[in-house]
Amino acid sequence: MAPKALALLALAVLGGCAIPLRGGENPPALGRKTVTQKIMPDTLVAFDGTRCTPTSGKFRKTTLKTDAWCIWIVPPRAGTPYAPR
Repeated sequence: MAPKALALLALAVLGGCAIPLRGGENPPALGRKTVTQKIMPDTLVAFDGTRCTPTSGKFRKTTLKTDAWCIWIVPPRAGTPYAPR
């Protein structure tokens, strides 16, 4: 990786900002967020309502009101085919 690209990636990671992974209205984004809820068996919920599905080990180790690095997504709205049931 080029030094300039590596520096930009380090700046984004250390800054705690989110890096969008794909386009769209609410793209999944890699970032660090405060976890406010854990839904068994494997879902973390952040303060802003976004959700993440980490590995089982990371899910077990994550405690409420702490920050977690994850790929956060906005859950689909109710009434859409992919909405949680």
